[in-house]
Amino acid sequence: MSAPSPRIDRKIALAATVPFVAGIVAAGNALASPASPSSSSGHSSVVLEHDAQVFADAAAKNPPIYTLSYADARKALDTAQSGPVPLPPADVSHRTLPVGPTR
Repeated sequence: MSAPSPRIDRKIALAATVPFVAGIVAAGNALASPASPSSSSGHSSVVLEHDAQVFADAAAKNPPIYTLSYADARKALDTAQSGPVPLPPADVSHRTLPVGPTR
């Protein structure tokens, strides 16, 4: 049996994309019409779930990926995705099913 392929730790891999998405959202808000609720009400305080806050705090420590050169952006993503990824627990069983031809 072959070893499972490594999975990308989503929290780490996405940490590099948060500044990019934040930039897109900020640009969208800047282009929004004055009549839109998001631009007329100002900024409100948003409370995130614990894991989301940890993710946002980790992403805020790095420069936005769109400000990096291509080489630096690739290096940042390679570094973010290079750590070990714990696999979730799984129940694995092998079964033979009495079905028709497999051809």
